[in-house]
Amino acid sequence: MSGLDCRTYLEDYRDSGSQKFKKKHFKNLNRVRLKDVKYKLKKMVSERRHAMVPYFLVSIIVGETKNSGKNATLVDSLSLRSVNDLEFCATFPWGRYSFEHMLKLIAHTMRHIDGVVEREVSIWPVQGFCIPIEVSAVY
Repeated sequence: MSGLDCRTYLEDYRDSGSQKFKKKHFKNLNRVRLKDVKYKLKKMVSERRHAMVPYFLVSIIVGETKNSGKNATLVDSLSLRSVNDLEFCATFPWGRYSFEHMLKLIAHTMRHIDGVVEREVSIWPVQGFCIPIEVSAVY
């Protein structure tokens, strides 16, 4: 429905790509945040398309966009490593990755509220690429 691949992960997917992009552009940072990538995107000219990969993956596919404070969204290592292997990036099952991330966040929220929603909630933000699930729930 989303067009994103949801097949199983390749066995060695955690070793795909490299840290070349991170080491070149974020060498002084132990943890790269979405706001750091956004800042680089605005400054870059020649490698802008490379910086767009982790920005897109984190802000759209994973769906996390908190930009400030100590809880600002971190860019996961898989998204950073994908920059250097665009073939991997194009063939990776991002639909599964997004869905599993979304389920973890829903489970975390349900544990936080002890599995009980005490009042009617009209808006419950769910991070991840959940549009296909939202559309299928309506129809």
